[in-house]
Amino acid sequence: MENLIIIPCYNEEKRLPVQEYHHFLNNVENTVVIFANDGSTDKTEQVLDTLKNTFPAKVKILNLPKNAGKANAIHIATLQSLED
Repeated sequence: MENLIIIPCYNEEKRLPVQEYHHFLNNVENTVVIFANDGSTDKTEQVLDTLKNTFPAKVKILNLPKNAGKANAIHIATLQSLED
């Protein structure tokens, strides 16, 4: 069974701790991180895509078309993860 971590993101291009995520993903097993990109208007999507390309089995991205708030982004990501 996989552990799931859902991280909501909104315009986090310059604030995402990418190196810390690399360290975490390199050292943890059976865990998938779902980034719920909540309608970001900066380059958050590109930063997340790079992370997903590095860890394709451990990173999923949900790109919401417009900002809906953290709770809604987490809710949608949770529902999607149940469908997968």
